[in-house]
Amino acid sequence: MLISWKGVQTRRELTTTEVLIVVFSTATGSSLLVAFFLLPYLWRRIMMEDWPLKWYMAWQGPWLLSRPSPPPTPPDMTNKLNIKDYYRGHLTPEELAYVRASNNLLLSVQGRHGPNIDKDDNLTLPPPVQAMPETAPSFRRESSHLIPPRPVGPWNSFPVMLWKVNRILLRGLEKDVIRLQKRNAVLNWDIEDMHARAPHYDNRAEYMYSALQILTAASASFVHGANDVANSIAPFATAYEVWQEGVVKSDVGVPLWILGFGGGAIALGLLTYGYHVMRNL
Repeated sequence: MLISWKGVQTRRELTTTEVLIVVFSTATGSSLLVAFFLLPYLWRRIMMEDWPLKWYMAWQGPWLLSRPSPPPTPPDMTNKLNIKDYYRGHLTPEELAYVRASNNLLLSVQGRHGPNIDKDDNLTLPPPVQAMPETAPSFRRESSHLIPPRPVGPWNSFPVMLWKVNRILLRGLEKDVIRLQKRNAVLNWDIEDMHARAPHYDNRAEYMYSALQILTAASASFVHGANDVANSIAPFATAYEVWQEGVVKSDVGVPLWILGFGGGAIALGLLTYGYHVMRNL
């Protein structure tokens, strides 16, 4: 609705009937595409565990349901559905309480004995260490798991240079925002406890809803970005019009190249330093 209401530029204002027609037509078309192509593919892949099924077979739609049963899984295939563990590194409330109790016990033992040899117990203790981060192992690591390994070859080879360029352009996308939130909580909230209280669902359900989450996030981002581009480009377009014409007008047209420049600048900022905003929000 917001796309058709605010995102479509026409020479006249759309009527309520036209807005409703656009909204429901788009919703109906999207629902039919999902029902005929995406749902049969997900049902076949997730519920029937059809591991040989490829993503490009989704165009077959309902005919996927008539495929023969999948062959036995090869012995060397550990995860035949290739579904990641969406809760890897997320502690439950019980696990979080256990980790924090262990950390407190470790600190109390170190504080009682000290870093040197205890003369009464004749026990050599290691130097005091800081409390273990209240995170799971995947969050204790740096965001290296989000960065692909460096290709083999000299620095001036094409694969290595392409890898370096991607590390610059995709810098913001390779940041583990959750880990940054846990390390630098802006409002000092107990983010670890907040995440631990979130309910855990089957990874197959998370996998099926991930496609819907991508679509809704893309739609919301499109509408949000269109509004941000308008807010940031309006002063620039006005200054450009005054500089070009030498006259201050009440209505200023916005050339398409200025809109493209604004959209590209926002996308570039998101790729490079957008993770700062994501971390704080």
